[in-house]
Amino acid sequence: SPFQDGSKFAVYVSGRVTGQWNALGKTGQDKVVTDLTQYQKTTELIVGLIETTLRMNRLAKQNSVIKQAWHRELWPFMDRPDELERVLEPQVKEVTILFCDLRNYSTLVSKTKDDLLPAWRNISLALETMSSTVTDLGGVVSGFRGDAVLAFWGWPLPKERQEDMAGLAAVRIWDKLAKKGMKCGLGVTHGPTLAGRLGAHDLAVVDLYGPVVNLAFRLESMTKAFGVGAIVSQEVADRLTRSGPYGDKLRTRRLGNVIAKGFPEPVAAFELYSTDTPPIREDLEYFWNDAVDQFTGGDWAESYRLLDEYFPDEPASLCLRRVMHKLTTADPPQPPPDWPTHRSYVPVEP
Repeated sequence: SPFQDGSKFAVYVSGRVTGQWNALGKTGQDKVVTDLTQYQKTTELIVGLIETTLRMNRLAKQNSVIKQAWHRELWPFMDRPDELERVLEPQVKEVTILFCDLRNYSTLVSKTKDDLLPAWRNISLALETMSSTVTDLGGVVSGFRGDAVLAFWGWPLPKERQEDMAGLAAVRIWDKLAKKGMKCGLGVTHGPTLAGRLGAHDLAVVDLYGPVVNLAFRLESMTKAFGVGAIVSQEVADRLTRSGPYGDKLRTRRLGNVIAKGFPEPVAAFELYSTDTPPIREDLEYFWNDAVDQFTGGDWAESYRLLDEYFPDEPASLCLRRVMHKLTTADPPQPPPDWPTHRSYVPVEP
């Protein structure tokens, strides 16, 4: 009885009928034929059961492979196609976004262009660190952009304290990569975002679309100028808590109002850091806030004095002083005439 799956296998059953065929008579012969027919049907049934089992095993393996290609947040819907289709339909969600970009990637690629595989192994290690940290904290990895990872919380279902999760992921990624001798920049934002299956019909993937996503890219790029690991938006800074198992490890520090490319209005920027690695001493926080207030308010002479006296070599302090030097030649520094209008600036890289 051959298998019907295109393979070369079959089940072969043989036996012997005792006695002389002619001596069995019509009744005996009919019984033998009936028995053989039943054996044949039983054999075909066994073949069918084996084929079904093999087919189910193949499907299970295929589903296992396919499952790994989908986000963990979608696994509960994998056995419910109608529900999965509904979840994948693009919808506006309150999403917390994390964008992480590895530093010096282009330089590394240029130096290793003749031996790309070992270089890619190092990049892959960094990407694995980023993505595993995100998924361990309940986030979704949208995809990889070369040496960068875009991740988010709040889809397909809202997450409790998702801002804390994203903030904690950011400081953990920074710390883990630093221990491996790698550097990165991170931007974290929060707000309404179109999330779901986006893209061309034959290449559609789970992705995000909206200004909140773009802002995460812009804030991440500013970490270079400020010399900090992570920068978050006003919305994230307002939502981060100081209590509970996660929020009590996270703090933010004001950096002032920045001009982000592609955004018509200035946005507030905050450094995100862990209480384990504060950028400035706690007893100096008052002077930092006062310096930023004076800078934003237009008293650059006092702001410069505070920054130079209390934070002479601190990277974010150096960035603010570079901005003043770029926008004025006065001594002591004075803001440009249009400063009262927008009170914002573009961070200047060293």
